[in-house]
Amino acid sequence: MAGGLVVDHVCYSSKDRKWISSQRVRLELDRIKAELDSWKAELSNTVRIYQQFCDKNLELKKREDELLFTVGELEARVSELQKTITRLEERLAELRENNAENANLDPEVFMLAPIDRFIPTSLFVCSINDGATSRLLGVQASIC
Repeated sequence: MAGGLVVDHVCYSSKDRKWISSQRVRLELDRIKAELDSWKAELSNTVRIYQQFCDKNLELKKREDELLFTVGELEARVSELQKTITRLEERLAELRENNAENANLDPEVFMLAPIDRFIPTSLFVCSINDGATSRLLGVQASIC
């Protein structure tokens, strides 16, 4: 048994040793290929998940931009409405002040005051043809 390999009390020739060695190499290669395929599958799955994440992130960013634009429009609208409310409150205060002033007027003075001070002449439907009436009311006669 000078050139043979002894495994479990069996003597193998050099031809058998080569075959056993090539089988071991083939088995190791198959194991490495399987491990490589497993890594490829894991990497492919990771890439797919990351792509889904990126796509979803992009959708969310677009939606966020839309919402920010809408919020900006609504804030501008609120600002306009606040300005309108302020103007209306100022006008209401002026009207209340005028009403208070009118309520404090002496009724006789109110009756003798020119009518166009209280009612604009543009509201008259027809003219006042009587000169005495127009002098009494303090307005000029106009033609309808």
